[in-house]
Amino acid sequence: MDFGKMELPVWFCDKHSTWGEENLMSLDEMDRFISNDTVSLCVKFEIQESIIDALPEVVNPFDKLVNSQKFSDIAFRVTDDSGREKLFYAHKGILASSSKVFEAMLTNGMKETFEDEIPLDQTNHSAFLSLLTSIYTFKVNITSLSNAENLLALADRFEIMPVREECLRYFRLEMNTDNVWGIWAIAEKFSCAKTSTACRDFVALNLDTLLDKQSTLCADPNILRLALENDEANVTSEEKIYEFVVRWANYSCTGDSSNKSSPGKHSSKNTRVDTLPPISSSPTSDSMLSELPKGVGSSSQLAEGKGSMDQDFSDVETINDDYYDDDDDDDETEDTHKFPRPWKGDRLAALPSLLKCVRFPVMQKRYIVEKVEGNAVVMAAEVMKDLIIEAYRFHLMPEANIHPTNRTKHRRRKSKIID
Repeated sequence: MDFGKMELPVWFCDKHSTWGEENLMSLDEMDRFISNDTVSLCVKFEIQESIIDALPEVVNPFDKLVNSQKFSDIAFRVTDDSGREKLFYAHKGILASSSKVFEAMLTNGMKETFEDEIPLDQTNHSAFLSLLTSIYTFKVNITSLSNAENLLALADRFEIMPVREECLRYFRLEMNTDNVWGIWAIAEKFSCAKTSTACRDFVALNLDTLLDKQSTLCADPNILRLALENDEANVTSEEKIYEFVVRWANYSCTGDSSNKSSPGKHSSKNTRVDTLPPISSSPTSDSMLSELPKGVGSSSQLAEGKGSMDQDFSDVETINDDYYDDDDDDDETEDTHKFPRPWKGDRLAALPSLLKCVRFPVMQKRYIVEKVEGNAVVMAAEVMKDLIIEAYRFHLMPEANIHPTNRTKHRRRKSKIID
């Protein structure tokens, strides 16, 4: 049966989406077309024309006003860390609508409310221009990790949350074994739980590789402590973690591993911790132990070590500002362009906090006797007495370990979660 009805052209859109006859025939008429309770219907369409009625493109009217004197009613005199000044132009209405901090600054009778020029010290010029651009254009353009760090500091300072979150997202996307420690330190500084968790998981998955990376030797000890306190870590042995801690305490990020310093200062640069070579992947073999040096610190080293260890360690309980501190040494100009910047605090003062994260009870007994006790500077740390006693009690009286703690158990393997 061919109905042969030709409809006039119909435009299909959201408001007009029906076509054709609502009823073609009755059930009685359809009976002769039914086979196995099935009816086949062929409908032919011919598209004569297709037009997309797109929304008109809306151009941001504020693009041309970024750092423009046109209609500007406020300016920022920005001084960077080197003392260089630069003037940036802005508009109070746009700034106040994008940030509560700017709104308070420009409207509630503060000093800045009545001034045409506001000074901003120790502020990166490029980052401030990027912040203004994002406010005016609603687009965040991040070119590097250093740029993201500077922009994040400004976005957090002025509480411009979309820019802040985009900087943190950029860090998570760019994370690798060379920059994870710097990203983690930034996440802790700006209290970003999501980024901190991402860093913790990444480090747990790749700890064995990270312990051999130079970037880890330059890491903030407070961030290292967070990583080593984790019960989940993919690492060949606890001995390898201990050896890394010793290398970290002896390392100088200026490239001079001798850690020399001016006399009379108690710092990580005037006392050398006996360095151990990387441990074999088979911690139970005798060949592994025979490859380790037997060097024991001299009495002068021990005396210097005690002088350093008796210092107040309270400054390593929180994220150390030395990670972001700018020294006046010869390498500072170069370091300011690096990400992450190496930590330059007192390494021997921070050493005890890292030693407390090492699980000595799960080490080989022979290794503890010959290599841990054989390091005079490490043993000079006041925390080591309790740590060594804990290890010996575990090995000598295993039956007393009725309620094992995390320190007496090997770290769990970290499995990668596939989204």
